[in-house]
Amino acid sequence: MRANLPDKNWFVGKPLPARPDLVIAQVVGSGNDGHVFRAQSSELQRDFACKVIPRANLAGVLERKPRWRAEVEKANRLQSEVVVRFVDLKEWADSASNIDCVVLISDFVAGANLRDFIAKNRHEITVPFVVQFLETMLELFNEMAALRMMHGDFHAGNVLVENRTYALRGPPYAFRVTDFGVASATSDARFKDDYLQLAT
Repeated sequence: MRANLPDKNWFVGKPLPARPDLVIAQVVGSGNDGHVFRAQSSELQRDFACKVIPRANLAGVLERKPRWRAEVEKANRLQSEVVVRFVDLKEWADSASNIDCVVLISDFVAGANLRDFIAKNRHEITVPFVVQFLETMLELFNEMAALRMMHGDFHAGNVLVENRTYALRGPPYAFRVTDFGVASATSDARFKDDYLQLAT
C-alpha cells in the first residue's frame, strides 16, 4: 500500500546491500506496492530492474513458507520469451533509515510501458502493431491457461514495449509482460480477469 512506501530518492546511488555490484541508477516508476529502479552491475556490465517492496506490503510475511514468495516466483514457470523473469530475490534492511524491503531483481527491458508508449507514439499504433500485440498476448495467455495460472494484474502499465529498431528481421518492437503475481503477493491484492483487462 502506498502509505508504506519509503522515499524512492533514498535508494538512488546506493548499492544493493546483498549485491554490492548492483547500484541503483534511476527511478523507473512507482505503484501502490513498491518502486521500480534501473540498477547497473559493474561486475556484469549490464542493467537490471529492481522492484523494491516494503515487507509490510507482502502477504503472509510471517508464514513459514511466505505466500508472496510462491506468487512472485510463478513467472519463472512460464517458457514464453514474453515474460520478464526474476533472476534474483534479496532483502534490503536499514533500521537507521526505517527501510525493511524485499528486492525483486529481473532483466531490464529497454523501452516504455504500453500506456506511455501509446501516449507518445500515436502514429505507431497501426493495424499490424495491434495484431502483433494481440497474437503475443493470446499466446502467453494460452500457456498460462495450460498451467492453470493467471497474471491477475494485467494492464498497460505492466506491458513493456521493447525497442528492437536494430533488428534486421521481424517487427521493430517486442512486447514483454512484467509483475506476474506481484499484486496477489501483496497485502493490497487486487485480482483482475486477464482477458477482460486485455480487451480494455
